[in-house]
Amino acid sequence: MRKLTFLMIAGLLLLLTSIGVFAWFVIKPLEYSIMLQSENLMETKMTVTIKDEMVVYNNEKNYDENHYAVIINSKEELESLKVDFTVSAFTNLYVKVKVVTEWFINDKVIHSNSNINYDIANPIYETKTNETETPLKINEIENIDQYGNHYYKDMVNKNTSMAFPFITKATLDNENAFNNGAKLRFSLIVSGIQANRKEAWGTVNAKELSFSEDQIIDVKVKFKGISTPYDAVVINFCNKADLKNTQYIWTDKIKNKRIELTNGTYHLHLEIPNFLDFTYQIENNILSLTISYTKNVTEENWAQEHIVYSPSIVNLWDSETQYKSKDIVYYEDDKGKITYWKALTDSRGANPTTTSWAWASMERKWQSNIVYDVGTIVYYKDAFWQSEQKNASEPGKSHQWTRLDKTWSIYNQENRYYKKGDYIIKGKELYVLTADNYGGNPEDEWSNWFHVTTQWKQARYAKYDIVEHNGNLWISIKDDNRVNIDEQSGNGWRKLDNNFEFVQFNTYKEFDIVKYENQYYIASNNVWGEPSILDYKGFIYLNLNQANVYDINTNYQKFQVVSYEVNQTKKYFVSLEDSNQTEPTQSYKWKEITSEYSPYTQYKEFDFVNYNNLTYVWVYDTPSSKNDIPGVSYGWKVATQTWNPINNYRNNLEQTIFSYIYEDNKWWVWTGKDNTRSTLRPGIIGSNWQELTEYWRIYNEYKKGDKVIFDGSFWEALEDPGKVGPGNDFTIWKEYKIEWNPNRP
Repeated sequence: MRKLTFLMIAGLLLLLTSIGVFAWFVIKPLEYSIMLQSENLMETKMTVTIKDEMVVYNNEKNYDENHYAVIINSKEELESLKVDFTVSAFTNLYVKVKVVTEWFINDKVIHSNSNINYDIANPIYETKTNETETPLKINEIENIDQYGNHYYKDMVNKNTSMAFPFITKATLDNENAFNNGAKLRFSLIVSGIQANRKEAWGTVNAKELSFSEDQIIDVKVKFKGISTPYDAVVINFCNKADLKNTQYIWTDKIKNKRIELTNGTYHLHLEIPNFLDFTYQIENNILSLTISYTKNVTEENWAQEHIVYSPSIVNLWDSETQYKSKDIVYYEDDKGKITYWKALTDSRGANPTTTSWAWASMERKWQSNIVYDVGTIVYYKDAFWQSEQKNASEPGKSHQWTRLDKTWSIYNQENRYYKKGDYIIKGKELYVLTADNYGGNPEDEWSNWFHVTTQWKQARYAKYDIVEHNGNLWISIKDDNRVNIDEQSGNGWRKLDNNFEFVQFNTYKEFDIVKYENQYYIASNNVWGEPSILDYKGFIYLNLNQANVYDINTNYQKFQVVSYEVNQTKKYFVSLEDSNQTEPTQSYKWKEITSEYSPYTQYKEFDFVNYNNLTYVWVYDTPSSKNDIPGVSYGWKVATQTWNPINNYRNNLEQTIFSYIYEDNKWWVWTGKDNTRSTLRPGIIGSNWQELTEYWRIYNEYKKGDKVIFDGSFWEALEDPGKVGPGNDFTIWKEYKIEWNPNRP
């Protein structure tokens, strides 16, 4: 046996929690993309005994699940400490290990004046020296570096496991270290690195932090731009004067935990992979750390590394072991899938997967024969559900569960109060609520749900909404429009047909031009039937074949047609007044007979034209002027159901008028100012377009109480998150995970 001494100042480290299959990171600042998948490197487990009794996950005296750490309460417990760990490799890798210790009294982290000496069993270290000059160089014991890392010489081969006996005994230099209620949190950091990139180990980052007075501060950690952040971080404060180090374990589960620091200058150190960096800010006794990607990493100095803080202490279920109520075990099936279980009662030999009376799954996946408490969130049939009362029923089959995503459920009507502007999905259809209530079935005509669709369906539409029906586009001419296009479109719809074809029941106003049986007509102010040469019915026949060439000396009458040459092109105009002596291009007393935009025609509400291969509709109730050119004037709306930077979009909550578009196979709602243009395409940050989806999107805006799905978990915004995404700041987003893991509950 060989004895090594760990000084309390020896380890400067960042604690990075193992997050199993959830641990993946994409380096965004680089031109190339690097993904780290921790499940491709290793799994780790740890065995800890105190006074010859194994520490288990539910041991309230000796295990702190909020810090993922063993609790040592006395000198006697420390001296009986024994620790082993096991690494199961999924690729060829090398291993290093480091001890984590945090002294504390109640909710305050303190500095201890005592060193801890560890007896190490059967050391198989390789010599590791770091010749880089650093003010953090602490000791030069042969087999550990100056940051407290033990480097193991033997490679762990792919698809094998290696057991590492580690600590056999620990002693204190100061026997009074546990006085005044002081306790010790203890754990390990086990790191694995791909075998062919071992030289990339050892990068250290440190920043200086100074205090002119003694401090008691809070610590907050924020992750910026990291797809899946860590659940716990160990922060090291190394006093520059005496090199004494105080470790602080930050975890997303604990709020307002303070650390006591004396005045002086500290090296603030985070041991993070070399593709990460951090910044800090201190204000009002709060130290805020932000961890983000760095641009300094290159393909040459990068390596795939798996860093595990606090390897799992949960043991494999064994049929010969006597288990007590609340014990936690993991079970591995014949395919290697691991699940975690909690004992409901004392038992022996009861297989967790087949004995619901003895064991309860710790997954969020709903299981039958389990009674769920009020407020429990489970995952079932690709959706998250929340229990409204204590029950064992199947989600989606009773009012005892509320579905948490945007998919409508009949059982949500009693449990969920919808607000005006909320949206739901029923089948593949999208509905938006127009009034505060419980909503009802969105397919019921009396309900307050507005059916958002590109195709016309019997629903309520706002003025200027555009729908497709039988291959043609139609525009709604009024708000709260429930008119059936096929039966009485004239009371609510106008067909956007640049061929002028007459449409029965269409809305025609004075001076509208139509084409019927290959003849042109113009509407009077009282239309009541189909156009006819022989029968008036409100339409005036326009005989273009007999149109005379315009004569400046002729006094033209209302509805008389002339031909007129413009830029050597023959055009046809119809007079809109009697006693008309003006030239067709000089006044709005004429209307050009064309489906193309004409600068010589004055357009009125719902008039439509073709311009640059787009159909435009005039959507102002005041007539157009010569300056109102399609694509320039706000009075023109492009007849499209997709995004167009020319169009104005609505966002009027009071009147429940919102603009929806279908772009890139997604539904979007306009969240910018009411009746304004959209200059940025949907999907761009700052575009003011909100994708209607329950999945988190970086370009969407969220507010307190919003719930989203991200990275296999369900998240709730605890406050308005701004641009902070789920997982980047646990004080802003609360996570409901599908899979339970003792290192990432």
